[in-house]
Amino acid sequence: MGLLDNSPLAGLLTGYLPTGLENMQQGNKAIRQGAQATLKKMRGQDLTPEEQASLEDSPIGGMGTGTIGGGGAFMGTFAGRLARVPNKRQLSSAQRAQAKGMGADEIRARYGWFQAPDGDWKFEIPDNAAKLTPTPDPYMNARLFETWYPEGYKLEHPELMRAYPELKQYRIGTHSRNENMAEAFHDAANKYISLAADLPPDEALKSLIHEMQHAVQTREGFNPGASPWTPAVKEITNERFKRIYQDAHSTSQEFNNTLNDWTNQRPRPQTMREAAEMRRQFESEHPELTRRYEEALSVLDNPSKHLNEQKFQTYQRALGETEARDASERLNLTPEQRATITPYYLGRVREVRTPFNAADDIDLRAYMAGQKKAADVPPETLTAMVARRFPGLLTPEQGGMALSLLGLPLTSSRAE
Repeated sequence: MGLLDNSPLAGLLTGYLPTGLENMQQGNKAIRQGAQATLKKMRGQDLTPEEQASLEDSPIGGMGTGTIGGGGAFMGTFAGRLARVPNKRQLSSAQRAQAKGMGADEIRARYGWFQAPDGDWKFEIPDNAAKLTPTPDPYMNARLFETWYPEGYKLEHPELMRAYPELKQYRIGTHSRNENMAEAFHDAANKYISLAADLPPDEALKSLIHEMQHAVQTREGFNPGASPWTPAVKEITNERFKRIYQDAHSTSQEFNNTLNDWTNQRPRPQTMREAAEMRRQFESEHPELTRRYEEALSVLDNPSKHLNEQKFQTYQRALGETEARDASERLNLTPEQRATITPYYLGRVREVRTPFNAADDIDLRAYMAGQKKAADVPPETLTAMVARRFPGLLTPEQGGMALSLLGLPLTSSRAE
């Protein structure tokens, strides 16, 4: 069953989004015939000779059928120019079509490529054949601090490994989950991904697809993954929170000044009950100002709580995290939903505390380039930290994993 099957969100997405195969059926003849044939093929229905011919002739004929890099395999991991795939000419065609004014949805339908919010051109690699097989984890021989387990996984994903053979070097281990550990994370420096040991198989695969997207980001130079402790995330959050706090202080002053002016024009209350009644009357006459004042008070009364919430939101809205969430969410979509739902949509509205839209995307790559700051911890620094914290106990490689256990960032692409 698809992730959104029989849900209100599924009805909303398939009923109202203006793109997708259903709408293509109303377009020009070649696209319409190809869309009709493609939908039948996705549903496992037999094609007539005429429909098979229209599928082969249509510019969207490969959509959703496993073709990589052309015709629109709208199924999962987002890949780019460095992938070893055929039909790179489709990218040039997509770029020429964009220059001529073709819309993004039609470009994606025709050529399988789309331009991401940060400007990178990407396509989707099907994840529908991906499988996880439990296997001993060669990375750890025994438990460390009752947290790391010798059990691990092997990922079978022919399409992804064909596109990025270097991902075969990644090892997949497991860890126990607690309040300080996420359900999965990606260590690019050591080519290691760890999943929470208590994840059900379906959730483990989704989490792994999320982390593998971070591995592709590292390979391609896409916007990286992050965590609430990534330096750039903290810097962006601090800058934004300064403005939030200043606005809250200004709102508080505005409320108190307006209240004082209002009460000075009325008889002085003689009892606490009269004063409370006057306050209720003022608030009923100034509902918007009162609402803003209450929000401002929540910030002023507990700034550290709001700072941490803002830090989490910044991390969630980083494009690398949005992309990874989207890749894992698209894993279980039906073919029709994959074709209909545009990239990054689910990553902005699913599994986040505050759903957001494209205007709220955060480009960490551009920010770090502008700040001219290194994104990663240098390997020699990591080794020194390991030696200081675990003298004679662990190898540098194992110590690197232990540092992540303690909440210390290994690289900017580490995902929480």
